[in-house]
Amino acid sequence: MVSGGAVMIGEMHWVSIERDLPAYTPFFGFYADITIEDLVMSDGKRLEGVGVMPDAPVVPSGEALNKGNDPVLAFAALLFGVELTPEQAGAFHFTTRVRESDM
Repeated sequence: MVSGGAVMIGEMHWVSIERDLPAYTPFFGFYADITIEDLVMSDGKRLEGVGVMPDAPVVPSGEALNKGNDPVLAFAALLFGVELTPEQAGAFHFTTRVRESDM
């Protein structure tokens, strides 16, 4: 399970091309995503297009999500020496339900 390797940061800029177009033309410009930052590691390697493999892949099961538990937060807390059950972690409501009708 390797990450997507999309770590560059960009800004969206509107580029107007209104000059010399008839007034009824519906297309007056476009957005351009301009890269403004790149992530370079201390060894000089870039992550863009490469991605990373997590040391310990932790993914909540469908059952955990259905019950409102958060095993990912519980695992992260354990790495910092805090004992937290998935049920206790779920009480923070970092994972929330979204109804299909809200999408």
